[in-house]
Amino acid sequence: MQRLAQRIWSPASHCHIGDLAWQRNQHLGRESEWPTALWEVDGVVVAWGRAELPDSLALLVDPARPDVATTVLDWFSGVAKAPQVTVTVLDAETRLIAALERRGYMHQDSPHFHWYMSHPLDELPQQVLPEGYRARPVRGEEDLAGRVAVHRTAWHPSRSPRAAIAT
Repeated sequence: MQRLAQRIWSPASHCHIGDLAWQRNQHLGRESEWPTALWEVDGVVVAWGRAELPDSLALLVDPARPDVATTVLDWFSGVAKAPQVTVTVLDAETRLIAALERRGYMHQDSPHFHWYMSHPLDELPQQVLPEGYRARPVRGEEDLAGRVAVHRTAWHPSRSPRAAIAT
């Protein structure tokens, strides 16, 4: 799943590798509520679907293999537990939208769920941290407890266990 997200990510894709790791690990112990399936071609994952029961589908399909979207939707129709279901896609995911429309899904306007914003970093002035602060990457096990505390504070009330945040 992660390799597919990494391989095809662009601002036209709703899922990047960081989102996927966070989403999959934020509710450990509830995996039965999120059945997941992978589709491979020659040992390479070209699509995945994750049902968020009872009625929602998250999916990622390699743009080079739009035909697989129909297979993912077939799988979802067999695991969904509600008469009405939803699939959230970005406007830019035109191949997925076409597959959904062919299956009878209807477009529904909703508030923006994703905002991709970018800014070139080469134009930013050099930043100076306040006295007594420093910036550095997290260092493995020795920083884990602090990393977990920061996560839980930032995403209060986070239910993520220590093991999920460490991944």
